Amino acid sequence: MRFSTVLATAVAATVLVAVPTSADAATSVRYRDRAGDAPAHADIRWVKINKSQRWLVTTIRLREVVRPGRADESLFWIHYDTTGSRSPDYLFAVPGAEWLAGSARGWFRVRAGTDPEDVYGDWGACLGGRRPYTYSTSRDTIRVKIPMRCFEGAERVRVAVNTDHADDPRTRHDWFRRPGQYSRWLR
Repeated sequence: MRFSTVLATAVAATVLVAVPTSADAATSVRYRDRAGDAPAHADIRWVKINKSQRWLVTTIRLREVVRPGRADESLFWIHYDTTGSRSPDYLFAVPGAEWLAGSARGWFRVRAGTDPEDVYGDWGACLGGRRPYTYSTSRDTIRVKIPMRCFEGAERVRVAVNTDHADDPRTRHDWFRRPGQYSRWLR
């Protein structure tokens, strides 16, 4: 066998191994937000959304992330639409010491689950009892990782994100994009 044939076969095999299959394909979008339109702990700088077959990951970058428990903590709401309706179908939020996750009953309202531990939403079993979000004060980001199975077979999803400060009514909600406006569809 000639050297060039062996080399061409090796290169083709490497390319085939490195190319992701459609099962691994992900959709990703990133949106920037105007700086300075909310206090630092609630001021969204950008939102990045990654969707694969197994996960939907939303990363929120704030001007300054403050962990829950402090007076000026960073509180956030992620609204998920899977049907194309105006109001969200699902909601994930950290509006204080506890977090909410599950089917939505409109904006800012989550359905309680049927199990006693599902007081804060009906995604308890879907999330496996784990906390699906992390704060990074070094990067000023909040990362939320939700299994796609929580969306009950939905093949597409779009997301709206906002922050607020529940204890201070003067603190406005900061939305990426505009209030109630979703990202583009992720498939």
